[in-house]
Amino acid sequence: MKKIILSIAIIIMAVSVVQAANIGNWRGSARSWNESSFTTVKGSMINAGHNVEADVAMTAANLSNDEVFVIGEALSTPSSSELSDLDSWVRGGGILLLLTDSNGSGVQNGNNILAGINSAISITGTSPIVAPFAAGICATEGPPFNIVGQTLATSPGNEIVGGIELAGDFIHYESLGAGLVFVFGDRSDHNFFNPNSSTVNGQLFLNIAECVGQARWGRAYSLLFDPTSDQLEMMRAYRDEILSKTAKGRKYKNLLYNNSEEALEVLLENPGLIAQAKDLIAANRGALANVLKGSKGIIHNTDEIVAFLDAYANEAPPALEALAKMVKRQMLEKQKSGKLFFGFKLK
Repeated sequence: MKKIILSIAIIIMAVSVVQAANIGNWRGSARSWNESSFTTVKGSMINAGHNVEADVAMTAANLSNDEVFVIGEALSTPSSSELSDLDSWVRGGGILLLLTDSNGSGVQNGNNILAGINSAISITGTSPIVAPFAAGICATEGPPFNIVGQTLATSPGNEIVGGIELAGDFIHYESLGAGLVFVFGDRSDHNFFNPNSSTVNGQLFLNIAECVGQARWGRAYSLLFDPTSDQLEMMRAYRDEILSKTAKGRKYKNLLYNNSEEALEVLLENPGLIAQAKDLIAANRGALANVLKGSKGIIHNTDEIVAFLDAYANEAPPALEALAKMVKRQMLEKQKSGKLFFGFKLK
């Protein structure tokens, strides 16, 4: 799921932070993301702030730790109690990735798993046809990447039917309760496809990891941004093109990633902070646009941003309180010295 908040200081970052997902791996997989053929996708997830966990049993307790769960070529069919736990977890908001391979690995057991969670999707046939990525889902529309209309890199695979096409016959998905199920007819996550943040295969998986919690962040976005504006896209561009290019900016971003749910709670539980942040974002759109163009952006209301950071710190848990105070201190230092603060001149 998405997250964003704290800089024109914290505001820009917090409104650009995505939820850090815990990604679980089933130990009944022939090849999970902890296997040597999937080091690229695993590394891409970790670099994006997500957590890829060790292979575990399919139990309610283990699943409760995860937002995403990977089944890579199921070696067996889980027990009825395991399938019940998986079904409940998905419908409670979990994201299941069920992957098969071109040699038929994982197909039969994968179909049994899908039937066991009452999915409409099944795997059948060995002549899938790829099609450009469809719109209408966070997996292709992002954040962080809009890959609608682009095409998945593939090798021979299995045909997927039922649910909704995402990449022709190679990937279908469906909503089950509050959760999502993605079924793959090929190991689109294999190192062979170099699935990182620069390739369409990697961008697909990074998008899926960030589907977590979108409804709740969507509520915050609707309160923070004019739906007809480009503010959200600009702030994400600032996060990726400016903040992420410096060690200090990455430090701020990672702190927010690690506390993304808490950052969301502070906003949603304090309407006054939402209102302050919305006004500050709107007032500084021009300055932000200038920074993105490579020019100097001038902030004329630094005192109001400092007041926002004070108010945010008063409502935040310890880690976010410390971050807000750190950003405030460094903003005031830059203002006094006349030096730029991540591209902004502070008046």
